Amino acid sequence: MPPVRKYKRRMSNSELPPIAATSAVSAATLAGRPTLRTAIVADLEFMFGQLMAGALNGHFDRRMLATERQAELRKDLDQIIRSNKRLETALPAEALVLELENGQPIGHVIVTAIKDAEGLELYAMALEPTVRGIGYGRLMLEQVLRVYLPRARTIYARCFPASAAMYELLINSGFEYLFTMRHSLIRVLSIGAKPT
Repeated sequence: MPPVRKYKRRMSNSELPPIAATSAVSAATLAGRPTLRTAIVADLEFMFGQLMAGALNGHFDRRMLATERQAELRKDLDQIIRSNKRLETALPAEALVLELENGQPIGHVIVTAIKDAEGLELYAMALEPTVRGIGYGRLMLEQVLRVYLPRARTIYARCFPASAAMYELLINSGFEYLFTMRHSLIRVLSIGAKPT
């Protein structure tokens, strides 16, 4: 499996149209086009907050909300950001932040290697509620696939039942449904070479 390398330059998008004046989100609030960049330590609390809000709403594992798990998650995020490795497994991982031209972070994604398997996992992907439905999630996913799919045989993603919009985004982006995990109803999808 190819290593997950640090992506050093910003990935800009010229395809995404400016925010429409009719959008529920104010163009003044979201001035600028988003770019995907490597996460830095200053992004840790933003990413942590997105994961906690997602867990509270059923988009991520609710066990993250336990106090002891929160401390572990913060350490794991710090390890991923500082050294591109998961804390417990030491598997290669990378965190990226989607931000507007004014530097305002609006989303993040974590891509990680998979233990004992070829390919990578879209471990977490989150977008601020105020910018959903505009196309930024699609943009973030397209940029991640553009960078990581050539490096990996397959990219996997897991979707909790509450993540219907994410599931549809993945399907519309070329991911294929593989199976549903019995104990949790989490749907597993993949893109790229067919898993063996």
